Amino acid sequence: MTAPRLEGRAIYLDVRPPGTDDVVQFKATNLTMERTGVHAQVEIYANSIRRAWGIINVSRDEDRVRLVNKAVKLFPTTLNDAWPTVKMQKDLDDFCFALWGVWIGQFEPKDMKGALERKAPTYLVERLILAGGGSILFSPPGRGKSYTAMLLTQSINTATCALFGVPSPRRVTYVNLERSQETLVQRLGNVNAALDLPRDTEMRMINARGKSLFDVRDALARDIEERGTEFMCLDSISRAGYGKLVEDAPANRIMDDLNNLCPAWLAIAHTPRTDETHTYGSQMFDAAADVTVQLVSDQEEDSAELLIGLKVGLANDQGKQGLIGLRLTFDELGLTRAFRASGSEVRSLSGLTKTSLALQVKEYLLQVGPTSATDVAEELGAERSAVSRLLSNNGRFIRAEKRGKSVLYAVKETHRV
Repeated sequence: MTAPRLEGRAIYLDVRPPGTDDVVQFKATNLTMERTGVHAQVEIYANSIRRAWGIINVSRDEDRVRLVNKAVKLFPTTLNDAWPTVKMQKDLDDFCFALWGVWIGQFEPKDMKGALERKAPTYLVERLILAGGGSILFSPPGRGKSYTAMLLTQSINTATCALFGVPSPRRVTYVNLERSQETLVQRLGNVNAALDLPRDTEMRMINARGKSLFDVRDALARDIEERGTEFMCLDSISRAGYGKLVEDAPANRIMDDLNNLCPAWLAIAHTPRTDETHTYGSQMFDAAADVTVQLVSDQEEDSAELLIGLKVGLANDQGKQGLIGLRLTFDELGLTRAFRASGSEVRSLSGLTKTSLALQVKEYLLQVGPTSATDVAEELGAERSAVSRLLSNNGRFIRAEKRGKSVLYAVKETHRV
């Protein structure tokens, strides 16, 4: 019998019973070491047709016997004659015994030599997305993260260099856990037009609003493996579904899954309410990312243009870099055009790395809705008088309603992204 072989996330063994043209294949996936032993999904095929499968404890004899007995009932007669059940049972026993050793063999230490020649790192998007690396794009809500991420992803998909340096096209998948499919269809059309592509240019997507990364992980992993996807974008980390983002263990599981799912990835993240200089949650997000990108933006009152700066913070294998500037134009139907920002526009964004009180208030009201000056000040830890003056005099805010003696303020509806 040949040795089991590892291919991707599965372990296979092919058996050819003597005197027949039949081929039997054992397949094991989803191997995990549990308290009671190694568990796996084991499948038995005959002539490329699955005859039996089950999620079993491969260390338990009764689990293996039950699977074999189920399979032989569906085997061709020629196969049952040439390959007695007892022989098949022995072959499955040997396959299951070898599984864990084959699986962990891919992680064993190996001697490695240093590269003889110096070589620059390979990027899918210059400065922002490393080949074989993970990036986090973060900012408070409503700053343009999702549009920026879609522009990045479609640029990689089509090797479009209108906004970013993209050396070559790559297979991509955009994981949308935040918005409806209809919203993404419209946004994709707008993004395509802004990149001077036909509006119906395709981009691979998973649309699963209301679901988590944990919910779609297996379907996503299968599609990435079968299609050879090289880059995925997750919108967003807050929808991961692994537990509290401020705890290290869930953060590590999220980053582990992102690294295991796809060779290169970008994940959208939010920031703490009063500090937009880092990702909300555990420091393990920053520790596990190859590149972190802070998105800063500015939009004048009633303006149809949003000025965006991408500031690379943590970046393995590259030195300190300046801002990457974008200028996005909107109308009542969404994005209309996208340009690289001029040098003066980029310089104007350089100081927007900390959250002003006006932006803190705006982002808080966008999250919770109409609120009084007293409640806003208490939540943000700011002086009530400063918050009250801001809400009364700044054109971004309006009096939404009066509840008893309290005036509730809201954000004036402008071009939100």
